Amino acid sequence: MSNFWFTTWDVPEYKEWAQKKKYGYLLTIIRKQPQDFLAVKAKLIFKAKGLPQFVTLQSSTVKTGKEAKAVIKKWQGILTIL
Repeated sequence: MSNFWFTTWDVPEYKEWAQKKKYGYLLTIIRKQPQDFLAVKAKLIFKAKGLPQFVTLQSSTVKTGKEAKAVIKKWQGILTIL
């Protein structure tokens, strides 16, 4: 599978990147909340039937969008090595 990350959502309150994997997609997400930002690393798993599964692997709540981007870059950097 590719180590290429592509943007799936890019609006001020929600940003999402995905990387194709054998099981489906690996996602990294930044969500703006009222007081802070939530960064999430998750698996999106497609099966033969039904809706895809969403499994959270890691999450982090930080104060600024800049901090959230740093968390995501760290996760994406680590993940592309695997």
